[in-house]
Amino acid sequence: FLKLACHIEGIRNINRWARHRHCLSLHLKQRTEKQKDRVMIIAHTASARLLGDVRVIALILGLSLIVTLSCFLRESYPSIELVSRRRLSQRIHLRNPGAIPLVTQTSGELGSVLNYIANGRAYQLHLKRNYGIDTDLKLRHQGSMDLKSTRINKRWYNPFKDISKCFPKLATLDYSYGNSREFLESYYMQDAWLNTIKSLRKFEHQKNTVKYFSEVATKTPSNKLLRKSAYPLPLLYLDLRANRRAIDHYFDDLKDMFQFDHERCCGAIPDPDETVFHLRSFCKEMTDCQGYEELSPSKVGNELLGHLQPGDKVAIVTRGGNIAPYLEELRNKRQLQVRAVQFTQGHEAFCFFLKAQKELVGFEKSQFLTWAGYLSSAARVRFYDVDTPASRERWRAWHKKRPFYNHKLKDKISYEVYESEEMEESDLPKVDRGDVGNPFLSF
Repeated sequence: FLKLACHIEGIRNINRWARHRHCLSLHLKQRTEKQKDRVMIIAHTASARLLGDVRVIALILGLSLIVTLSCFLRESYPSIELVSRRRLSQRIHLRNPGAIPLVTQTSGELGSVLNYIANGRAYQLHLKRNYGIDTDLKLRHQGSMDLKSTRINKRWYNPFKDISKCFPKLATLDYSYGNSREFLESYYMQDAWLNTIKSLRKFEHQKNTVKYFSEVATKTPSNKLLRKSAYPLPLLYLDLRANRRAIDHYFDDLKDMFQFDHERCCGAIPDPDETVFHLRSFCKEMTDCQGYEELSPSKVGNELLGHLQPGDKVAIVTRGGNIAPYLEELRNKRQLQVRAVQFTQGHEAFCFFLKAQKELVGFEKSQFLTWAGYLSSAARVRFYDVDTPASRERWRAWHKKRPFYNHKLKDKISYEVYESEEMEESDLPKVDRGDVGNPFLSF
């Protein structure tokens, strides 16, 4: 029994080794030299094994420490889900049990996100006022709709950080309501179910229409489908930006919803008598900016801002565009008082546009400028487009936009078109001469 108890191969724990050290020494005295050598070899082997275990434990602790430190040092993100996929711990419930979730997909930067939210709100109001359908507006931030995708998209974070800080009535929205695997499973289960309903087949290519949503809202899924879905069904999924007609019709509601916190989010502001010009510079950020070309410095100085007189003030707002040629044109050739304004925070630039009083001018393809123009207090807001051979190829020939009917927009907003130098020299059909150019040059 003593020999068995003291057998070195059974001793792996350092504490047990200490307890049986005396026993082992007594046993060694009774052994031959050969047996002593064998026992010592076994002892060294046990020690090596123990040392190896200690090294493994030390390595694990070191790696854990590195991971922990990296978590503290990396950029801090809000509590709402950063990844494009989250796992739910429980079923989703709505605040208003009688409402149908209206999940609005968002993407892009601040201006684009506001446009998507505006469209969701317009649909919500239209469904209520015209069909009597109550909906609960939810959001799905940028992310893949593929169940197999594991890609993480962080582009959604900055615009929603600005929205949470600067738009009090939007801060309570659930930005990641639809960013879970369970949401996608529920959405695709519902889609398969709806495809079996004959009355909905006529909407195959119109699934983002209010009429289609009003039909879906009247359908009742089976109990089996409801048990399998972690989300309330039916649900309405909207992936569409707001058009001018919806903005025009529901602008009063949208402006109330998009209230801006000036105290928290404003920095520099324009002078009351200053024209604010936005130089967007799409071509600096896009690999293919065909159709997104902006006016040249000469065109800006002589046409777009041609109505200004020497000594008038201009603030050029950009986030990295090549501003030097524009400063040269406006300062030296037009004799205007020009300053360049750059912001590191998107909400500060948005506030600068909101605070413009005299005039706000910029490229209409910028959703950031467009929404700032809608919500601003400027006496005049001018959105311009450029007719170029490239834009004709990518889009289509410029067409005159119908005026707004809402007096808050109609009285201040104008849409203008200018021809690029390439368009002037081309043989392509030209836009009606009465629609081209600065309408305020004669004033």
